[in-house]
Amino acid sequence: MSKNSEGMAVAIAAVESVAKANKVKVADVIRAIAKIKRAGLKIESTREPGHYFYD
Repeated sequence: MSKNSEGMAVAIAAVESVAKANKVKVADVIRAIAKIKRAGLKIESTREPGHYFYD
């Protein structure tokens, strides 16, 4: 999939809207969705412990 895939523009806009409304980062919204949907998504940081990839 890419940003040009059908529905992605709407999904991106929705995720950004949720992040802004809740004053969190987009990555936090994605993590929450993965957890809620039990998608099995595992986001790992390549940075120091406690820092997320999308900081």
